[in-house]
Amino acid sequence: MQEKQRKANSGDRECRTADRTRLLTNPSAISIPSKASSPASKTSQTLFIHSSDIHIGSPFLSCSSLQERHYNALKSAPYTALRRLINKAIDLEAKFILIAGDIFDCGNISLSSKTLFLQEIERLDANGISCLIVFGNHDPEGDNRENFISSLPSNCYVFGHNEPETVEPYKGVKVIGISYKGREEFRDLAKEISKTAISSQSKGTKDFLIGLLHTNCDGLGGNKNYARTTLAFLKDTPIDYWAIGHVHKHIILNESEPLIAYSGMPQGRDFQETGPRGALMAAINGDNRLDSVKFFITSPVIWLDFDINIGARDKEGLSEENIRDIVIKEIKRVSLSYKKPEITHIMLRLNLKGQSRLKRINYIEDFLFDLRESLNYMLSSLSPICYLIEIIDNTYIPIDHEEILKRDDIIGTIYRVAEGLLKDGKDRKDLFNALEPILKRKETSYIIKELIDNEGDTLIKEAREFLFELLE
Repeated sequence: MQEKQRKANSGDRECRTADRTRLLTNPSAISIPSKASSPASKTSQTLFIHSSDIHIGSPFLSCSSLQERHYNALKSAPYTALRRLINKAIDLEAKFILIAGDIFDCGNISLSSKTLFLQEIERLDANGISCLIVFGNHDPEGDNRENFISSLPSNCYVFGHNEPETVEPYKGVKVIGISYKGREEFRDLAKEISKTAISSQSKGTKDFLIGLLHTNCDGLGGNKNYARTTLAFLKDTPIDYWAIGHVHKHIILNESEPLIAYSGMPQGRDFQETGPRGALMAAINGDNRLDSVKFFITSPVIWLDFDINIGARDKEGLSEENIRDIVIKEIKRVSLSYKKPEITHIMLRLNLKGQSRLKRINYIEDFLFDLRESLNYMLSSLSPICYLIEIIDNTYIPIDHEEILKRDDIIGTIYRVAEGLLKDGKDRKDLFNALEPILKRKETSYIIKELIDNEGDTLIKEAREFLFELLE
């Protein structure tokens, strides 16, 4: 009985898919304003939005200790970014919006995440704007996928995962896309889309072709290498615009034909996703050629990692008040450079660098904590509001190397040994002889050898400074 029900549900799904395909491939059949279904004139533009990696429901695990108002701003940021994305499509009177995978952060969609997304998609529906989606590695699978698709309004189409499908959201524009089967996807989906595009082109049509895909191109950004492809391959296809997702940073890989772009994500989530985040708006002219592509900001909260070199100002030793004044001045400068109407909050991580006596302050951890607390009190009045999440002390103590080499204590001995290791003499050969058992191990030899060859001197110096700070 359950098997019969499963087959019946599958049949219903195929019918729903077929109905939705007919609607989207025949714009006049969609109940939308007449302006969206009239063919483009030679002077008119067809506008569309390219987005990806929304990751609705993604937790901000590192920020549970934030003050309540900052945490609330952060928690609501992904939904604010999504709302701004939809607002932009409506304000521009875009014909369609593309989502290149990872709408949600995990396959088990919460009711609140699903409801918020559907509310925004229904706003598109009310304004006659189509929404075309491919699923990525974070999107729902199995029954969760079917349930989600069945809840979408008629303006929305999710591409299947068996083979590429072609949808015509607007006259003269065709979108070819394919979804992931599950969380791991190792097929060459770009190649499959290209085959479909070649087939479409052979029929003598002059449509503007868009490839919609969640992919890792040339292993960018340290992302998992799913549906991998190469820039060289994408450039040598009949596609006019590759709308791709998976890399969370906005990157235009190829500005000429075909345009190849990662839209980036609408809202960053941590210090791995710094700077303003958003999406792309593109315009196709009356000759079915790409006219323009422009990035726009959707993220109300941005993450910034920045350095302050206090060494140049610490000739005679900075007081705690001096350090605070330097930091607040730099943060104000940073805040001013991001003074944009879209950005309401800046989450900061500060790296203090340079040669400084800061490490000689007693109870340095307590000092840095108090510094952060006092700064956050002062920063709350800035616009955008800044919040300092962490201060990292990467300074080092001023050292007179020549004087230390003359010392007859343990620190002097350490420095003399390090000096010998930095030269290509007996001491360095002895070091390699000591490491020989490790270098002979197949599983680690190439890593250790590469580290010594490329960063050996740096490691020796860092070890020397670490021991000095520990023992002095």
